[in-house]
Amino acid sequence: MYLGRTPIGIIIYLRKIYRGQKFLAYALVLIFGGALGNFVDRALHGEVVDMLELTFINYPVFNMADVFIMTGVIMVMIDTLRASRADKASSQSLPE
Repeated sequence: MYLGRTPIGIIIYLRKIYRGQKFLAYALVLIFGGALGNFVDRALHGEVVDMLELTFINYPVFNMADVFIMTGVIMVMIDTLRASRADKASSQSLPE
């Protein structure tokens, strides 16, 4: 019962807090969704079920939750770099 309400509450909270920063909000939702997916796998199966195997390039086996987490982390890094550059540009343009 509570497991179903918690993600909804967190998504509503993120939507309120990051209303003007949609890119960051989407990144955090991807991270949260991936973590929740891995948690559910561990709770139901005792381990994370890996489902994607790319044999043609000899890449490790992974699942979609891992993809969501990594995509979200990369998006957070991009957003942080953009914000840092914007802050630096605005501080340099201020007259002293």
